Amino acid sequence: ISSVLADPVTYSAEYSLATGATSLDDSIVYRANRRAYYSEGLQTTLNWQTAFGGLDHDVTVGIRVHEDEEDRFQEEDAYRLEGGRLILTGAGAAGSNANRISSGEAVALFLQDRVSIGKLTVTGGARFEDYELTREDYSTADPTRAAGPTRVRTLDDQVVVPGLSALYELNEDVTLLAGVHRGFAIASPGATEADAEESVNWEAGGRFSKEGVDVEAIAFFNDYSNLLGTCTASSGGNCTIGDQFDGGDVDVMGLELTASWDAAALFDTSLSLPVGLVYTWTDAEFQSGFESSYEPWGDVEAGDELPYVSDQQITLMAGIEASRWGMDFSANHVSEARARAGQGAIPAGERIDARWLVDAAAWVDLTETLRLRVKAENLFDETYVASIDPAGLRPGKPQEILVGLEVRF
Repeated sequence: ISSVLADPVTYSAEYSLATGATSLDDSIVYRANRRAYYSEGLQTTLNWQTAFGGLDHDVTVGIRVHEDEEDRFQEEDAYRLEGGRLILTGAGAAGSNANRISSGEAVALFLQDRVSIGKLTVTGGARFEDYELTREDYSTADPTRAAGPTRVRTLDDQVVVPGLSALYELNEDVTLLAGVHRGFAIASPGATEADAEESVNWEAGGRFSKEGVDVEAIAFFNDYSNLLGTCTASSGGNCTIGDQFDGGDVDVMGLELTASWDAAALFDTSLSLPVGLVYTWTDAEFQSGFESSYEPWGDVEAGDELPYVSDQQITLMAGIEASRWGMDFSANHVSEARARAGQGAIPAGERIDARWLVDAAAWVDLTETLRLRVKAENLFDETYVASIDPAGLRPGKPQEILVGLEVRF
C-alpha cells in the first residue's frame, strides 16, 4: 500500500481500488485477528532475615510454576469499497487463515541474598529456569481440529540468570550504586532459526536527596550477544507476523538523569509546586554486519544505528497542588530517529522527525471519598510521524481527553 500511495500514477488501478473510484468484489481483504489467551501458575517465596559470618543477611528463596497458551483461529473476509463503505463480498471460513495453538510451561527457582556491611549493601542472586514451548499447527481446512495437528514444534532449554548490585551511603545525602545483571529473552514458540536474546547489562551512578531536591544519574551499558527482532502487525517489516530475527552483537549505552524539586520552598505558600526533569541519552549500534530479511534492519554494517531509537529524550514537568485540588503539565521531546538501520545523515524517506508533545491533567476532590480527574494527552493536537511501518507513514496519537471518577473507601 505504501508503494501505491507514493506513486498513484504508476499504480493507478490499485489506487482506484483503495479509494473506491473502482469498486470490485474481493478487492479489499480484512483479517479477523481472533485470538484467545489464558495464563495460570503458582508462586511462593520464603524470606529469612538472619546474621551469620559476622554479617546481616536478608535471604529470599522462591519457586514459580507457570503455563500459558495462545489459541489463534483467524479468517479473512473480502470486500469491495463502494460509496465510502465496505461491502462484504466473500466471507472467509473460520480458521482458514491461521489455525494454531502456542503454549509454554516453565519452572523457575530463585535465590537472593542482601548483605549489609556498614554503609554498604550488596545484593546478589540468581534465577534458574526450565522451560518448554510448543506450537501446534492445524490445517486451515480443519476448523474442528478433529484430524489433529499437521505439525508440532517444540523449543526447550534451561537457563541461569545471575545478578549482582551494590549501594553505598556516602553520607546522609548521597548514595552511590552499581550493578551487573544477565539479560535473557526466550524465542517465541515455533521459532526455527532465531536464538534466544542474551545480554550483560551494567549500570553505575548515584542519588542525591536534600531539602526537597532529589537527583539521580545512572550510566548504563547493555552488551547484547544476540538481539531479537520480532515481526508484529503494528511494526510490519515485510515479514510473517510472529517471526523472529537474530540481530547479533549490539551495544546500547547511555545516561539517564532525573531531578525533582518542590519550588514552593521559594515562596511563603501552603501550596505544593512540584517541578521535575527526566532526560535520557542513548547510543545503540550493531557491532557486526549481516543480511536480514527483517525490513527495518536489512543489510546491516558494523556501526549502523538501530532503527526507531532516538538518541535524546527529555520530559519537563510542573504542577501545583493544594489539599483538595491540583493540576500538572508535562512536555516531552523526542529527537529524530531512523526507521532503517544505518549511519550518517538519515535519508528523508527513512527519517522520523523530532517532536514535542504536551500533556495536562487536573483533579479536584468533590467529597471526602470522590475525586474528579481530567487529563488531556497531546494537548495541542500535534500532528507528527510515529513510524513508517507498516506500509508507509503512520501518524502519532491525536489529542485525547480523559475524564474519570475515583472513589476512595
